Amino acid sequence: MKQYGKKTNGLFGKGARILKRIAVTALVLSMMSGWEQVRNWEAQAAEMEAHLRTHVVALPINGQPEEKTIFKKNSGKLETGPVNYDIVYVRSPRYGDKKNTKWTEVGAPLRIEPGTDLILLHPDGTEEVLVQGGEGAIVDPFVSFDGEWVYFAKFPNVKKRKSRRVRAPADGSDIYKLHIPSREMVRMTFQEWTPNTGAGEWSGDHLSQSWGGGNYLGYGIFNLGPSPLPGGRVIFSSSRNGFLPPKDFSFPNLKLY
Repeated sequence: MKQYGKKTNGLFGKGARILKRIAVTALVLSMMSGWEQVRNWEAQAAEMEAHLRTHVVALPINGQPEEKTIFKKNSGKLETGPVNYDIVYVRSPRYGDKKNTKWTEVGAPLRIEPGTDLILLHPDGTEEVLVQGGEGAIVDPFVSFDGEWVYFAKFPNVKKRKSRRVRAPADGSDIYKLHIPSREMVRMTFQEWTPNTGAGEWSGDHLSQSWGGGNYLGYGIFNLGPSPLPGGRVIFSSSRNGFLPPKDFSFPNLKLY
């Protein structure tokens, strides 16, 4: 039994060593395959990045939406490509590398630099200021589907802020549209104030205590994010009901209209 046990152990030991070699070999092959797949992913990512650096899909002004080459690499230099339409964008001031600038984003839609303009970029690289921000700012541009109008939100003054609620701009923001060929600008909202009268005695003025009641906001109404719809309608978000946000950091509470 003892001898048999030695032979059995030896047999099992040899089998274990073989299995171990097989497992190591499989692991090495798996790692090699994994590294090859990683290299493939890296190559695909590099190809996609190169494509994004050189192409853009946009809804142009007075043109057709299509993919165009905007830059091409030639002898290490970037040259303008065959873009045959204008592009609208928002240009915010920059104060150098040692001072932060404020940009709007989903968590802070009211954080914006004064002097943020609406710009029209021409195919030859020249620019035209469509709407100056001044002490205020232009945000949320949206080009109409016929390429004739640009919808946007305008803060008349972002320097003048009220501390009643996270230093919100006192004058709020409103929705406008600009006709590109004629440069006609049309204001579409006018700081409408529509609080829930069943939830309190609200003032007739959202900026101060006046007739109607003692409750008021103390800062402007924020009409933001316009988007045109069929039939001449526009969908946008607004704080005109004066609802409090569930958390202070999620201010303002915007509803869809």
